[in-house]
Amino acid sequence: SGEAFIMQATFDGATYVFLVTEDDLQVARTDYSAAALEDDVNKLRFAVDVNTPDGLRPFDFASAERVFDGIFAPFEDDLRSLNTLSITPDLSAQQMSLALLVRKDASLAPEFGAGQPEYRFLGLTHALNILPSPTSFVRLRATPTLTLRTDGFLGFGDPILKGDGTSDTRGLTRAIDNSTRLANPGVIANMFETLPETAR
Repeated sequence: SGEAFIMQATFDGATYVFLVTEDDLQVARTDYSAAALEDDVNKLRFAVDVNTPDGLRPFDFASAERVFDGIFAPFEDDLRSLNTLSITPDLSAQQMSLALLVRKDASLAPEFGAGQPEYRFLGLTHALNILPSPTSFVRLRATPTLTLRTDGFLGFGDPILKGDGTSDTRGLTRAIDNSTRLANPGVIANMFETLPETAR
């Protein structure tokens, strides 16, 4: 079906990962500890934090690859035949976007590397659903499919915006890096004025 459910359970000395597909259940163990996971996640979050005086920092590919290997490496071959992953992450993995995780896989098209020839981002190779528990996955599967509108929608969750409201948002395409097809969050933040009603 191209879809799988993955649950991660990380402890002091190891990580256990459960992969459930339509006809199979697999369990794997890695030596990825809770302390190592927390350290790598903190490094990744530091690398992508744009609310800093020095602006965008270099992306930490090494940490992103270690998190991927610690959770997904045992099922890397299975991932190639899947296009949608519903994931219940554990501990520090809940505090970051799993879309940032990378792996080296030359068998995947270069566009999945967002301009990086060596790496492929999990968020570009797969559609990701993050779920709080296996029960959520079961309930989601049992929910009737809704008819979705086809017109566009853009949503922000309490973003850090620094614009003064005078920028011409029709020039938003300038924020897109043509080589990676990703938006530069620093440019976006300076184009839109703050939303005080969402601040806490």
